[in-house]
Amino acid sequence: MLNEIKAAVLFLVNLIEKSEKFSPDQLECFKQHLVELLTERFKNHWFPDKPFKGQGYRCIRVNGHNRRDATLESAANAAGVKYEDLALPVELTLWVDPNEVCCRFGESKGSYCTLASFDDKENTVPIFQAEHNENIENENKPAHMGSIKIQVSIDTLKD
Repeated sequence: MLNEIKAAVLFLVNLIEKSEKFSPDQLECFKQHLVELLTERFKNHWFPDKPFKGQGYRCIRVNGHNRRDATLESAANAAGVKYEDLALPVELTLWVDPNEVCCRFGESKGSYCTLASFDDKENTVPIFQAEHNENIENENKPAHMGSIKIQVSIDTLKD
């Protein structure tokens, strides 16, 4: 569950940082709080043997009817940023399911893509490094992406 959540959060943070309104510390705080909040939200709604069970509950959705996702808003507040400044797309749906994270921009005729998929055997590989890594030499290295298969870049999706 944690890798799927981290993949979704990484996608959202990459999307949000395009607005260039936040400091690296604010983005890191948002990321850490969102991981914690989603882990708590999904803990009784995660069924690896039935990945579609609970899918609606694990869905993060922003659209014309629901402009604010409560979990995203809580993470933004904890990071000291305004929800509006997240500059999220008008219509965004993110499904965080066992072994897969998918996204759709738009509603009925939106663009759909798989953001990350995991092999059960490798689902314990960390996606981003611990915040306080004692090994200084790793500070400037990119986070290890494990078995994630990124299919579409953020820039492609925004165009």
